[in-house]
Order: sequence, then C-alpha cells, then structure tokens
Amino acid sequence: MASGITLAPSGTIFHCARLLYARGPRSGITSSAAGCQGLFVDRCSSGPRRRGWHVPDRPTIGRSTAMHDVKIRDNRAHPLPPLCCCLRANNIVTEPFLQGDTAKTGPPLLGGSLRRSITASVVSEIKLSSTICFVEWTNEQDPLPEYSSELFFQLLSISVQYYFFGEVAPVVQHIVINPMGRSNVINGLLHQRQPFSAASMGLLMRCGRIDTSFAIWIFSAMRNI
Repeated sequence: MASGITLAPSGTIFHCARLLYARGPRSGITSSAAGCQGLFVDRCSSGPRRRGWHVPDRPTIGRSTAMHDVKIRDNRAHPLPPLCCCLRANNIVTEPFLQGDTAKTGPPLLGGSLRRSITASVVSEIKLSSTICFVEWTNEQDPLPEYSSELFFQLLSISVQYYFFGEVAPVVQHIVINPMGRSNVINGLLHQRQPFSAASMGLLMRCGRIDTSFAIWIFSAMRNI
C-alpha cells in the first residue's frame, strides 16, 4: 500500500524524478499491474510521517514493482521496510538502504527483495546502514517454485556496497538467497567489493547465506559464482 504514488494498471516508462513526498503515512510508489514496465525512479526523497515509529512497525514498501526493466537510482527513502520489492527481471538498483532507528533490539529487516530466480539484475553502490538490514533473492512469486526444466537462479550482480552495523547477533547476514521449491541451483552470481564497518562491538560470522528453510539446493551443480 502507498499514499505516495499508485501507478496506473498499464503503461510504460513512467519517470519519477526529483520528487519529495513525505506527508502520507505510507509514502511509497506501488504498482499492482503493468504500469511499472520500464519505470525510472531517480533522485527522489521519501519518508513517511510518524517519525517516532520504529522501522518494523511501518507498513510501507518504498518501491513495489510488478514488471520488467525497473531502474531505481540515487534516491533516499528513510526508514521503510523493505525499501524496494522487484517481482520481475532486468532491474538496476543503486540507492542507500537507510533503516536505522532508535530501537535497542529488533528482528532482521528486509531492505530489498528480488523475487524472480532469473533476475538479470544489478544491485550496486548500495549502503546498508542498519544493524539488521539484508537483501533477499528468492522465487517466492513463482507458482511452481520447484526446478523442472526452466533456467536456474542466475544473472545477479551485487557490487560496490558498503555495510555498516553495530551490536548485532553473529548469525545476522546481509545477503540471503532463499528458494521456495526443491532442486534449485545457482548458476551466475557475482558478489564483489564489499567493505564492512562495525561499531559498538559488532561481530558477524559471515556476510551472506543460502537459506534452506523451505527447500534444499543441489550444491554439486552450482556454477559461475
């Protein structure tokens, strides 16, 4: 739900540039159909009222898209969980995930979600400034998530990011890959140039993980990682 911009059911190349929207309680951009095909969101600033709310209590998805070729670049949205949710492929996301608040404890928060296994997307120049924020890659929207004869999880590039964290549990990870069906494989993942900065005795066991809560991967068939 969004009280910022709700896109039309159809259309292509809608462009949001240099916008400031902050008065609604759900200040985001959302699309329920094909109106976000080729969407551009550039140099916008959004953040709902009620700044006293903690991030887990906020209902807004910053940018929710349902079609291909979405470009989200150089914006500021604070604090929204998650900041972006892309259901299809060929996306470019270059914007900071600023989800820090004044809460002393809290659950891991979804910063960005790519919900197609063949994502063909680039996530770059991202700053994850939060103690418990992460990026997720999943095939949750696939009606038949088990691998049959389609292509694998592939074509995701994550690079030139900056992670800042402090006082987190060692099990927290900033990148999570989560299949919803059996027999999936990763074939084509680039994850590079990741500087980390810890504050207040922060400690991590690892920066990312492969989630097996819903399904088991075929690890022996993974390639090009």
